Amino acid sequence: MEITRLIDTKMKKALWIVGIVLIISASLLSQEATVGPGDIVVIEYVLSINGTIADTSNELIAQKANIYDTERTYEPLTIIIGGNPGEAAVAPSAVERALLGMKVGEEKILRLYPLDAYGYWKEENVVKMNREEFETNSGIEPQLNETYQWGNRRFTVYQLTDEFVWLDFNHRFSVIPTKATVLLEEFEKSAEARVGNVVSYQGQYAVVMEVTDTDVVLDLNPAVFEFKVEIIQIKKA
Repeated sequence: MEITRLIDTKMKKALWIVGIVLIISASLLSQEATVGPGDIVVIEYVLSINGTIADTSNELIAQKANIYDTERTYEPLTIIIGGNPGEAAVAPSAVERALLGMKVGEEKILRLYPLDAYGYWKEENVVKMNREEFETNSGIEPQLNETYQWGNRRFTVYQLTDEFVWLDFNHRFSVIPTKATVLLEEFEKSAEARVGNVVSYQGQYAVVMEVTDTDVVLDLNPAVFEFKVEIIQIKKA
């Protein structure tokens, strides 16, 4: 009888251990992976600017929106959260931050102003080059308003003559703001002078673009970027 009880006790302990392991395993399996820093995330997306679709990973949506590009392959976008050192980001950092904590199959709509999206168009990002030198070094025969890839940089031919070519390195979705300048002293009577702050100015929304020692520069009626994203896959770091 003593032998039997000993065997029964060991079997019960073993069963308890197996049960606990199964419970822990089931619990871990039931916890869906969420996006974290360094993860590789695959998303479907639709980008609209002021309510008009400007870009998408979905071919059918592109066709319906009349933005279909026959030279492009439409497929989900792959993002490394936080990016790799030395590599250009494929999505605004505000979008990357918004993906944190999301799960496969989850959708989210983000609305951003230019500073958090693709920024403002700047004249200093337009580079003038000798056309012959450019064609020799790049192997590109430039066409006005066409976009090209040279190394790891994308640019659009902004202006073109027989002798020179102007390369626009601004992001293709950067916007030209409608500016207003307000004295800093006056502005701070009713709002905080902080870049990116959204304020009411003369009855309309405005975004603080720049703050100097004396002035606040506003973007009146700023463009609204809407990103609709869906998580397709998460590869943990």
